[in-house]
Amino acid sequence: MEIKGYKNIIEIDKLRYGSYIRWIYKNDINCTLQKGILVCDIIIGDEGINIKGKTFNNHFITIKIDDCIIFQKLSKQELIIHKIKNTI
Repeated sequence: MEIKGYKNIIEIDKLRYGSYIRWIYKNDINCTLQKGILVCDIIIGDEGINIKGKTFNNHFITIKIDDCIIFQKLSKQELIIHKIKNTI
């Protein structure tokens, strides 16, 4: 699955603190793209890996990585590289 301007995060080490992410819950029949958060913390515990993030309403929420397909917004540098690759 692809979203314009975003990359799919499969490996947790590719996730950057402060980046903007959006996600789709794996058990969602309608595949609704959730409103995003800014990544504040990555919590690794007995229950799995969780991402704590801040919404634009200044609320903090936690999402469980195992339950979601996560998309990280491309940085300006990544967008430029992507455009160059597509023109070659």
